[in-house]
Amino acid sequence: MNFASDARQGDLGSSRVNADPAKSISPCAGIKAQAPAGVNVVCGDGAAGASMAAGADFIVVVAGLTPEDEGEDYTITPEDSDRDQSLALDGKHGGTAQNDYISAIASANPGKVAVVLEGGSPIDVSSFKDKVSALIMAWYPGQSGGNALGKLIFGKANFSGKLPVSWPVSLADLAPFSGNGGNANTTLMPYYLGYRWFDTQMKKPLFPFGFGLSYTTFEYSNLQVPCSTVTAKGVVPVTLDVKNTGTVDGDEIVLVFVSFPGSKVTNRVAGYKELKGFKRVSVPAGKTIETTIPIRVSDLSYFDVTSKAMQVEPGMVQVMAGGSSDKLPLMDTFTVQ
Repeated sequence: MNFASDARQGDLGSSRVNADPAKSISPCAGIKAQAPAGVNVVCGDGAAGASMAAGADFIVVVAGLTPEDEGEDYTITPEDSDRDQSLALDGKHGGTAQNDYISAIASANPGKVAVVLEGGSPIDVSSFKDKVSALIMAWYPGQSGGNALGKLIFGKANFSGKLPVSWPVSLADLAPFSGNGGNANTTLMPYYLGYRWFDTQMKKPLFPFGFGLSYTTFEYSNLQVPCSTVTAKGVVPVTLDVKNTGTVDGDEIVLVFVSFPGSKVTNRVAGYKELKGFKRVSVPAGKTIETTIPIRVSDLSYFDVTSKAMQVEPGMVQVMAGGSSDKLPLMDTFTVQ
């Protein structure tokens, strides 16, 4: 796999894509196509890439994972199907080729390197994160992903993506999975996963759920929860203001979480919260936009093992809003009757 010159379509399992090679645009081709007048983009790999990088004004290194690294057993043996030893780029192969390459390029060109990562899951970036100027998680960018990457890199479009997962420092930070009583065909997963695991274990991920930077910044204010009490069948229209405090237009993904102070539900322990709403908001530079995110009280239900049914617990609900699971500056409450 040549990540710079090949268009990444995804895994070879349920996400298999049969794209038209003639219409596929690689990162290299996309960055070239979107380059402004006067900007010369050259592509290379291996030793040739390192040689070109030495004299460049800026370098974009594209690395990532293949279906063999994280696939659905379509191209690999079952005993080697999971990334159960390491989240490193070449962790399953016992090597460090991509990590070493990125580190070498960054060390020779301090302050001039951005790394684009392609793959479907978190990657251990600890060996090079602090050596590069930027990390771009492209996931599986698809047939025209190269064009999108080029537009973002040259500022023709603004980054607005947010992480849909909590990104660990390493594999050891994740919740443990275990076999189900020796049954090799099933796996037991703990109740707390993702941000719930990090919150309840008081662990800090490398990048929290909802993390994502752009060419601008945003400020949250004026949270409004219009009712102090609500019934189990009610809807609470939460409103807040989002201000673009930068100099370019941008989109922000607003997240609304809830927690349950004083809850008697076993799983709602200290530090526990749940995402209950989100919305993408376009905010011009210097402007403030008011947005509303409704919370249905029925969505606050939990599974009661005694009645074997979903139930809404009466009591206080704390509402928290912000841009990521670890940055929720706005808080208010209402009570479910």
